[in-house]
Formats: sequence, structure tokens, C-alpha cells
Amino acid sequence: DPEIFEMFSFNLVMGSREKIDDGPHSIVISLTFADKHFKKEDPRGEIIYLKDQPFTVTGVMGNIPSNSSLQMDLLIFPSGMLHFEPDFFTQWWASGSMTFVQLSKGISPVLLEKQLPTILDKYLPEFLKGRSSFGLLPFKNMHLSGEFDSFFFGGKPIYPATLYVLMAIAMAILLIACFNFINLSISRFVERAKEIGVRKIIGATRGQLIKQFLGETGLLTLLALVLGCFLTALVLPYFNQLTDKSLSVYPDNYLLAILFLTSLGIFTVFVAGFYPAFFLSASKPISIIKANTSPDRGGLSIRKFLVVSQFVIATILISSVLLIYKQTQFMNTHKLGFDKSNVIAMELNYWQVANNLQKLERMRDLLEPQKEALGLESVTLSENVPQGYYQNNFKVYTFPESPETSREMIVTTIDENFIETYGLSLLAGRNFSPDIASDKVEAVILNKTAARMLGLNYPQEKSIKFKHDESPLQVIGIIDDFHFKSLHRKIAPQIYRYAGNTSFISVRITSQNSAGVLQFLNKAWNEIIPELPFKYVFISDEYAKGYKQDIKTAKIIGSFSILAVLLACLGLLGVDSHTIAHRTKEIGIRKVQGATITQIVATFTR
Repeated sequence: DPEIFEMFSFNLVMGSREKIDDGPHSIVISLTFADKHFKKEDPRGEIIYLKDQPFTVTGVMGNIPSNSSLQMDLLIFPSGMLHFEPDFFTQWWASGSMTFVQLSKGISPVLLEKQLPTILDKYLPEFLKGRSSFGLLPFKNMHLSGEFDSFFFGGKPIYPATLYVLMAIAMAILLIACFNFINLSISRFVERAKEIGVRKIIGATRGQLIKQFLGETGLLTLLALVLGCFLTALVLPYFNQLTDKSLSVYPDNYLLAILFLTSLGIFTVFVAGFYPAFFLSASKPISIIKANTSPDRGGLSIRKFLVVSQFVIATILISSVLLIYKQTQFMNTHKLGFDKSNVIAMELNYWQVANNLQKLERMRDLLEPQKEALGLESVTLSENVPQGYYQNNFKVYTFPESPETSREMIVTTIDENFIETYGLSLLAGRNFSPDIASDKVEAVILNKTAARMLGLNYPQEKSIKFKHDESPLQVIGIIDDFHFKSLHRKIAPQIYRYAGNTSFISVRITSQNSAGVLQFLNKAWNEIIPELPFKYVFISDEYAKGYKQDIKTAKIIGSFSILAVLLACLGLLGVDSHTIAHRTKEIGIRKVQGATITQIVATFTR
């Protein structure tokens, strides 16, 4: 809609908002697209062809930041969509469009959401009633919701768990640094003991000493904070490369950033400086003058506790890395219930080209005679493929039970070659057959989860019924469960109907001739579907992409775990240096008694 420039902050660098939707042949292009395809400074008035339809450039929008979920180079308006989808305005329930609603002030989203079922009951076609309900989600939460990853044109959402893990690691490293500071402060007690004694003798109160020590800690924290900001800017490009993000050191809200850093600094001063300040200021002047300057038992106990705590934190981080690594290994090697290797899938939706099913069938018919020559094992048509994004949900119940017992399940269409192509296991019954006319309209195959939810024990003959439909369907077979999505999600109940609405053609190839097959597929595609570029995916690669975020998370945690261990070792080194300095006489006596350097090192190491 043209209102996209009112609701969002996309910048229209050329053209006016009032004139960009100037009829059904208007198009707005991005600055990048304009620079690439038009050499002139102002491309307005130029003609762009989409599927042989001419569109006139009426505006140019500025480049969209890479972290935006809405990425686009061309923008056409609903009137222009009628060239490709004549029913665009009447089939408003289609899930291909994203709908954004900007509420007036004082309007409650909860109240609006409660009205949505009423709207659906009143206007939704009968054959779609009983499906999933509509809901609202605050736009600012889209980046933190895995449920909306299919709506993202650019990038993927960040799961909240990932953010919590990163924040927990950051706090763990900060605590390790604070523990180091506390330990070193207590260890340096000997060096500052006389200073504290003299200050107390000349009248310094304990409160003044506490303020002094906290002030020193605050100054060091401020210097560390400034240095940390500088190092962040320096290291950020490498971090972005590691996480595949485009984070920036320049905040959108400087006041909020300053408040956050100030709060972080105060928290650090309190954690790192509170105990040393009270510990050092509690010393008695007489004890100090008498040179009884060793930290008391309480000081030694807290130091041991902090050293152990540092390595506990570091061990937890290392264990987490090993856990994620093992989990990633498990996901990559676990049996999915089907064979994902050597399967190529090509997508052709009805909205991309008219008569998509007929064209996909022509592709299949062209490939069938060439199977032996090309090394193809099988070819299949389906509405979806494993790791695909689209799913139809319908409410289903066992016939003749009550519709009130219905359960929501995924319904997708396949042909008779789908089970063979994807190496699925048929547990009971039979596959679809093109020779049985009733299979096309009256038969379904269930996965094991769907059969269990519906209480079906094959081979007992059973029928099921869609809540919105009139005619029952015969269950002709049950296939074993397989992971249609990645292992992040539980196996959902699925119902398969005979191919009538298909978007994918998949081929299983032999590993020896993938280049030759792709070359033939490219030629066949360009011959049958010349209006669209040839695109394909290997199903195994799509599954690997699903685990990329897990691998990145493991690398991030691994990097910071190394940092945590180094900091813990650094703190231990500092504490040991001061401890050994206090034990110089002991070392001398041990040497006089005949101890070797190796024995002394072994004692301190132990």
C-alpha cells in the first residue's frame, strides 16, 4: 500500500507520496536498483517490465538498512497486483500478504484482537472456517519471535534465548573481572597497610577511607569503560562477521545508552569495590604499626571463594560450548526419518506464473524418459518440501465422531512418487495410485503422529473429515514420522492428499552426475518456464542452514569462554604473585632444608 511511507520511516528520495500510486502501472524502485539499471540521475518515467507488464517508475526510495526485516528493490501497489492476481482484492484471506495495523491512541490491541474471530465468522468463506485464528503481534517483537521467520524478506529473527545467553556470558565475564579486582585488592593489603594505619592515626575516619577506596575503584572503572567502548568499536567488525549481523556502536537513543553505561559502571564499582573498601578500612592502626599486616582468615576465605567462583563460571561456559557442539553434531547426524541426500527441489508457486501445475507436470513428463540417461532415481510433485516454509492448517476429526473432537493438523498434497523420492517408510496400507480415480478426491495418507492423535490403528478401516468440509475421506495409508522441519521443532501431525495444488518438483539424483542433471534441469526450465529464472536447492543444504545459528552461537560462546578462562587465569596469576611474595621466608627455609626448585614449584602448583 502507498501508506507504507506513512506508517514506516522508509525515505522517498524522489517523487511525492501523493503521486507515487498513479494508476495500476506505477512502481517505486530502490536507490540501489536505480543506480544499477539506470544511468540517469532521475529515473522517474522509465519503463520496467514485470512478466511482460509495463510499469512506470513514479518514485525512488532510499536504501533500506540491512537489519530491516522488510527488504525490497521494487514496490508495486495493490492496483498493480491485479495484473498478476485478478482476485487480489476479493481473496483477502490469502496468507501471501503481510498486514500491518497502526492503532489510534487509546485503542487496546487486546480489545481489537477479541473482535477478530467475529470478523472471520462473518466474512470468511465456509470452506476456510475452522482453521487457525488471526492474532496480533507488536511489530517491535517481530525480530524476537521465531513464529514469524517466514515473513522476513531480509535476515532472520533473533531468538530471545540467544540474547539471554549472550547477556549472561557478558555478566559472567564482568563478574570474573570484578572477582579479580577484589582478590588483587586484598592481596595488595600489605603494600597499603602502613598507608591506611598512618591515615587512621592522623584522624581519617572509616567512612573517609571507604570513600577513597570506592573513588579509586570508580576511576579505574571509568577508564576501563572508555577503553571498553574503544575496543568494542575496534572489534565489532569481527563480531559482526562471526554473528552474521550488522550491529553498530552508534545507538539510536544516546540518552538511553549513556544511562545504561552509567548504571553498568555504578554496578561494577559496587561489586568490585565494596568488599575491598570495607575490608581495608576495617584494619586496626595498632596491628598495622606492629607489622601484623597479613590478611585475616576472613580475607583468605573470601579470596579462595572468589577464585573458585571464577573457575566455576569458566567451567560452566566451557561445558556449555561442549553441550552445544554435541547438540549440533546430534542434529547433523540424527536420522530424520527420510533421506535428505541428493535431492534437488525447484519451486514454482501459482502466484509466480499462471498454470503452474501444468508446467510442473510438463517438467516431470520431460524428465521421466531421461531418468536412466541422467541418473535420476525418481521425480515427484508436491505442495511443500522438507524445510519448506508454507503450511496449511485444517481442523480434522475421525468420522463419524463429533466435530468438537477436531484437532488442528497440517495438510499438504503429494503425488505417488513422493514417498519413494524422499525415502519415507510406509508403515501400513498403501501409497496413492494414479490408476485409482478415487485417490484424487477421497483418499488421504497420515503420518504416525496424526494417526495417533486421531486414535487410528491401521489396518482397521477409518475415515476422517475436515471440520469445514462435507464429505469424509478414506485413510488409505500411514507413513512413519519424519522431521519435515529442523529438529528445533516437534514432529507435527500431517495429512497428505493426492497432488492437486503443487508448488515444488523434486528429483533424487545419483551423486555421480549432479552437474549433468543441473544442466538438463536448467535447459528444461528455461524451455517450459522462460519467464522465471532457474533456481534450485539441495534439501540437505536447507537443513544445514537451519543449524547455522546453533553453530554461530557455539562459536560466540566458545570465544567468550576462552576470554573468561584467560581472565580467571590472569586473576589467579596476580593473586599467586602476591601470595608467593608473602612466603619468601618460607621458600628460603625450604631451600636451606634441601628442597629443590622443582619441589618448591610442585608445592605451590598443588
